[in-house]
Amino acid sequence: MKSYQPWSPEHGAGYTAADGGKVYEKGKQAPIVKFENGPRKKMQLKVSKDNKALGSIKDLRRAGNRVIFDEDGSHIQNKKKGETIKLYGKNNTHVFKVDRDQLQD
Repeated sequence: MKSYQPWSPEHGAGYTAADGGKVYEKGKQAPIVKFENGPRKKMQLKVSKDNKALGSIKDLRRAGNRVIFDEDGSHIQNKKKGETIKLYGKNNTHVFKVDRDQLQD
């Protein structure tokens, strides 16, 4: 997958994660991903220095989604289509599952 670099993490730019840890961005990607419940979507993702894909709540909201964090079930919901993507709690953060074999540029 191609990524582009919006700014240099070597200069100390980064984010503070919800758990208080520091996250440094290496670049961005916009792959088409297939989610576990079926829909395929192009999704803007940031890539951390340790090559983890990161979704931004702000970017998700700007793209017309609602992000819900709840003890009874967390998810991302597209406001126009009503489609939802389930979020799972993992190591003090939330993740969603994608089919790695279906990643496309």
